Amino acid sequence: MKNVKLFLPLVPILLLIFSIPLYADEIGKGVKVTFLGHSAFKIVSPKDVVIYIDPYLSKNPKTPAEMKNVEKADLILVTHGHMDHMGDTLAIAEKTNAKIVVIPELGKYLNKKGAKNVAGMNKGGTLTSHGIAITMVHALHSSSVTEGDQDIYAGDPAGFIIRFESSCHLEISNE
Repeated sequence: MKNVKLFLPLVPILLLIFSIPLYADEIGKGVKVTFLGHSAFKIVSPKDVVIYIDPYLSKNPKTPAEMKNVEKADLILVTHGHMDHMGDTLAIAEKTNAKIVVIPELGKYLNKKGAKNVAGMNKGGTLTSHGIAITMVHALHSSSVTEGDQDIYAGDPAGFIIRFESSCHLEISNE
């Protein structure tokens, strides 16, 4: 009887601990995250919205060959201007008409390079597109684009909080 009295207070705690994985699995139901090497991710939402984050793919030795050619993208989120993050942003956006979400200075650079569907935003701002809410948040790193021997300022680095249709959310802050 003494052992039962010691065990009873632990029952609610054990129930909570063992129910957390089930709850977490339910929250993220339908969100598919694929790591594509270095800093690149492909995320597919429950309603089939395709998001690429820092799509450094074609020259990335860690990206699987079958993932280097992008056929569908709805949103491209770029955390900063370094080529190993910005990578294939322009090519993917041109092919798919995906909206590029970036800090304004990097957005101006991408517009000059021919990007047509750029959404520049500042930290703390939220953009909703395709039913997905994207909030830009602070990140620590540098951010520039190198052309030849010139470094071009590309605004502050940023991270993103992505809120999906299923209420699941994900935070990305590369480097």
